[in-house]
Amino acid sequence: MPTRVDRIYRIIAQIQKERDALEALHQEFTAHTGGDVTDSYYLRAMASNLCDFYSGVEGIFMAIGKELNGGLPTGDRWHRDLLRDMQLTIERVRPAVISEDLAKVLEDFLDFRHRNRHSYGYRLEWSRMDRLVQQFPSVLKRFNTEIGAFISVMRRMAEEVEHLIAHA
Repeated sequence: MPTRVDRIYRIIAQIQKERDALEALHQEFTAHTGGDVTDSYYLRAMASNLCDFYSGVEGIFMAIGKELNGGLPTGDRWHRDLLRDMQLTIERVRPAVISEDLAKVLEDFLDFRHRNRHSYGYRLEWSRMDRLVQQFPSVLKRFNTEIGAFISVMRRMAEEVEHLIAHA
């Protein structure tokens, strides 16, 4: 049975793997911005990148929820509830994963992903995507900063537990 320290290091590894995927997504995104916003194929590609971004972020949140929170939220609003959970500091378990400000921005990406999944691609409108496309690089950078701080705290917690065990 994995110990708490094992779970922390496993989460850190999962987060890093997802961060690598998000960086690859960012590279692809950057290489293809500036296309024809009247081309439905281009709009679908940009929409896919925006959805993939939030799915990657949510994958990190799901790993944290499963390993540290004792499970994932349930019900029709579980995606939104998971995002809200990541703003919480859970005493003696984990710090807040992201700030409330970042959560508000990420909620826009979550809403976009929901709308995109439940409509036809030919109905995409640049005017509804433009702001998110412009924000994506800075939001990813901010997310990486905040998730990096979370990892640092979790790593320190694991090291403290290891130290206590070694000196018990």
